[in-house]
Amino acid sequence: DERRVPVENALFGGAWRHTSLVVPSVIYTEPEVAMVGMSLAAARAAGVEVEEYSSALAGNDRAILEGEDEEGGFVSILCRRGGDEIVGATVVGSRAGEAINELTLAIHA
Repeated sequence: DERRVPVENALFGGAWRHTSLVVPSVIYTEPEVAMVGMSLAAARAAGVEVEEYSSALAGNDRAILEGEDEEGGFVSILCRRGGDEIVGATVVGSRAGEAINELTLAIHA
């Protein structure tokens, strides 16, 4: 949380610095769940107006070729309203932990 850094530094003499580094997270379940950036709930709580774009993985070429198109899964991307800035993404499906990497790079592109 960006507000904690200056408070902790002022009160406890720390040398923490805020970074804009975006780190994805993955839950290794079946199917995998991977997230990066803000969730829809976090964006709303922060007052960030977003548009959500979702797509099922059923039509994904890799899912079809590997016989996983019937298992479900989806990709959800949050963009700042009125622009093309990606502020968050979620991938649910087989190898979601691999797919989230491209979205992580796109957040800072």
